[in-house]
Order: sequence, then C-alpha cells, then structure tokens
Amino acid sequence: MLLAAFVQAAQRTLLDATEVTNREFARFTSERREWSRAGIDPKLHNGDYLKHWPEGRCPDERLEHPVTYVSWYACEAYAKWAGKRLPSEAEWVEAAKGGLSNPRYPWGDSEPTPYLANYQASGIGTTCRVKAYPPNGYGLHDLAGNVWEYCADVWQGDPARRVIRGGSYGAAPANMQLRWRDSHLAIGAGPHVGFRCARMQVGV
Repeated sequence: MLLAAFVQAAQRTLLDATEVTNREFARFTSERREWSRAGIDPKLHNGDYLKHWPEGRCPDERLEHPVTYVSWYACEAYAKWAGKRLPSEAEWVEAAKGGLSNPRYPWGDSEPTPYLANYQASGIGTTCRVKAYPPNGYGLHDLAGNVWEYCADVWQGDPARRVIRGGSYGAAPANMQLRWRDSHLAIGAGPHVGFRCARMQVGV
C-alpha cells in the first residue's frame, strides 16, 4: 500500500507503508529469474544474496518480515519491476517526520522503547514482521529499527556505496534519529539492510 508522504508544488511523493517483505520479493524473483539467488550476476552482490532462503525459498514464518540479504542493485530492479523507485534520502527523511516539524524520531521526540520499534534494546536480535509497531503520522511503519533502508542516493560521491536510513534491529537509539546518516556497499547484501519503494503522483 502506498501512502502520501508529503506534497511539494504539484507533485506528491508516495512511499510504501512498509518495507518490502520476503513474500513480495519472492514474487519478483519468481517472475524475474535473473534476480533469483541462482540467476543474479555475481558482480551485483557480495556472495550473500538471499542466503537466508534455503534452496531459494523463504521460510513461511518469515514471509511477512522485510526482505534482507539484498543488494542495492536488486532493490532498484525490484522497484522498477513494481512500477516504483527507491526514495531519495530527502524524500525518506520528509516522510519519516510524519508531518511533525523537526522530530528526533518518526514518532516524535520521546526516546525509543521496545513498544515503539525493533532495535537493540528490544532484545529480538533479528527482523520482525512488518506493521508490528505503531506507524508515524503518515501511516508509515518501521522507519526506525527493524532494518536499515536503502535510498537512491550515492554516499558522498562514492559510487560503490549508497545512503541507508533508519537503523535496524541491532541499532542504538542514536542510529534511529532522523539526523543520523549512514552508508552501505551497493553490493552489500546483509541481514540488517532492506528497503521500501516510492513513486511520484503528479497533478494532485
């Protein structure tokens, strides 16, 4: 589901309410076999691509968890396949504010608790299903914790790295603050990085 993130001039940026799940990514790899674990170009990942899917299939109990062990290139390909794109860092941040002027976190200025996000102090130690925690003011879930999210932006002019935002299940509170910026290798399929998609709606 796409929800309005913010309006600028005659354009409205829409972000997915949740991170892309294993179930959704499985539909993509089923249709686009060149992005399956067996079919992906070795140059587009670090060797760990979809390593958590035994024999190329996600375990049923993790279908509603955000997909991880995906490279930035695979995320970009998924977004195009779905008729969307990766959000820019600026779009991601504006969406994460949830309509608030300058909050520390997507829910406001109060410090995180295990009831607000899946992060280090929650003690889960891995991903959890999407929508397990309350949404922000725009109805967007897990913009802090669960998994870091790839953005479209190159990190500080280095084409090998991309901006990531939001922190993960292993994050400290500081990593989940909206001021916090970080990066990840574009080929860096890992257990703590996923993504969500965006698109632009014109003439609203």
